[in-house]
Amino acid sequence: MRTPHEVFSGFIMPRLRILAAHKLSLRGASQHRIAKLLGVSQAAVNRYLSQDPEAIYEELADRGFVREELDAVVEALVNHLAKGDDEGYLRLLISVFDKWLREGLICEVHRGLEEVPKGCKVCVEFKALGTGDPVLYDLSKALEMLRASPNVASLVPEVMMNIAECRPGARSLADVAAFPGRIVRVGTTITNVAPPAYGVSRHLASILLKVHREAPEIRAIANIRLDEKIVKILKKLRIRFVEAEGPIGEDELAHLALRTGAQAIAYRGGPGLEPVTYILSIDAPSLAQTILRISEEYRRG
Repeated sequence: MRTPHEVFSGFIMPRLRILAAHKLSLRGASQHRIAKLLGVSQAAVNRYLSQDPEAIYEELADRGFVREELDAVVEALVNHLAKGDDEGYLRLLISVFDKWLREGLICEVHRGLEEVPKGCKVCVEFKALGTGDPVLYDLSKALEMLRASPNVASLVPEVMMNIAECRPGARSLADVAAFPGRIVRVGTTITNVAPPAYGVSRHLASILLKVHREAPEIRAIANIRLDEKIVKILKKLRIRFVEAEGPIGEDELAHLALRTGAQAIAYRGGPGLEPVTYILSIDAPSLAQTILRISEEYRRG
């Protein structure tokens, strides 16, 4: 009987490469460039591009995969490849494998490939044991809280959403965990592309690290959409916020929050930059509570 890793590498990974090849081609990458990025031959890329990506999506959907989540995974993988971020690419793949194994999706694929013992739940039960890491637990709990609400999806910005939490006394990006590939909107709810992991979401992590060093009680940050409705809600809920706009780096954003004692930063964007709201809190579950309050008000209009 095949192992889950063989199922992933033999069935799922080739299909992810086909979808990634099509996305890279749409971005204008040549077959030679795509082959180099994916680590395959140019002949393989030619075969990938001859296949209908919609048929791949449908095939995986028949196995229980969600189209929007698959698309977000492939988009994130392509972004890592295009930037030459091999470490981020591998980290995301490992995280995705872990999530799909935990959710039983790889088991579903496995059952379609060969006979599997009836009622087998070895992989799911093994992954359900968890890591015992309190930061990862906090992030998973926060996401569970947000997913249970029918209102949070409306707060996801175009750049997608993420939540990050750091270890107490964090000093580097390796001490900050977030969701690889971010959190995406799926219909009226949200889902994560991959389980939380350390060393991802550099932008949020950089802001959080700089705030945490000066205000150790702040250990979590998230980004949601920003519009005039959100600004009014922040005022109504008495959430202290500071506004910023234009080209501005993580250092300046963190400095603004620290200087004003803000619980949120309303970043109005700039050339090519989407407006977003950064929310700061003591931990991820507390942050989720704030987002839920905002989402309730946002639904009421």
